Amino acid sequence: MTIRVELEAEKLNEAIVRLIKKKGAAASLVVRRVATAVVVDWQRGMRVDTGRARAGCSAWLIREGVTPIEGPSGAAVVQGRSEGSFEDGTRQGGDAPFVVVTNGVVYVPKLEEMDGALSTAISRSADHIARESSR
Repeated sequence: MTIRVELEAEKLNEAIVRLIKKKGAAASLVVRRVATAVVVDWQRGMRVDTGRARAGCSAWLIREGVTPIEGPSGAAVVQGRSEGSFEDGTRQGGDAPFVVVTNGVVYVPKLEEMDGALSTAISRSADHIARESSR
């Protein structure tokens, strides 16, 4: 599971770099938008029982003003939100902006093994960006 996600992330990073170089887009803005798109797609693809796992990656979306797709259980959503975090490296002015979204819900790795929602979301974003940068 870790290898598949890392390979997809590498593909995504390469696509982002090509897009930024070709379009001259602001790197930090591209990274923020891509991170948001990946998390939304990840939430959509995640299996849902209580919504805790989906809520575990909501912190970034809330910060970006995007309504998260969570789930039916209020208590589980609150718990999931408390288990997630993010690091925003797009506002530091460096050459390599980044966003790290951490879903700390303990069973998320097992969900990823079963359905691959994160690696699928990353792959879709990489494909979309590749198409955009070829225009």
